[in-house]
Amino acid sequence: AYAWQQANGIAFELRRADGFVFHGDFAYGYLKDYYVTTGITGGDGASTGYGSFDQCGADNATLDFDIDATSFQGVALHDCWAVAASSQYGVRVRGSSIVRVRASKFWGAYTNAIVWGGTGTPDVEISGNSFFGAAVSWPVYADTVAVARIYNNTYTAGAQSGVYIKIANSSSTGTISEPSLAASAITNAASGVY
Repeated sequence: AYAWQQANGIAFELRRADGFVFHGDFAYGYLKDYYVTTGITGGDGASTGYGSFDQCGADNATLDFDIDATSFQGVALHDCWAVAASSQYGVRVRGSSIVRVRASKFWGAYTNAIVWGGTGTPDVEISGNSFFGAAVSWPVYADTVAVARIYNNTYTAGAQSGVYIKIANSSSTGTISEPSLAASAITNAASGVY
């Protein structure tokens, strides 16, 4: 039963959840521990939600926090924590989502602790977080992104080739301010992110 849960299960799934607040929740061992996505099409439309995760924990999921879509108010993660093994992600942001990840902790051998892109052009802020353990790839990775604001994070994790932040999309805009990282620890293909 646990193998099915890890391959297919979702602990918390939010569709058209307006103003949700999760406080002190914990999920373990699902495909997705927390999942925010669009509403059911038809009827009241495919609305998306907004809200916050505060002091929530996630462990041993393929996707600890999967943010597929948000309304214009966005989703915030504050003082959360996530643990992973390889081939797993702490936070994945896709679509036209607005997401703020602040003061959270990421442990383990993530493929990426925070990754955004693949579909859509999300607007993401990553600030005041701590990354522990050895990342398989990059602790912070942006594929397709509209706006990236990355600042004041702590990196005690290892990273692929010593790169901790990778911005792959050349059309991204925003700022990176990580005084604790050497310039060589950031790969930035976007002239609009400085």
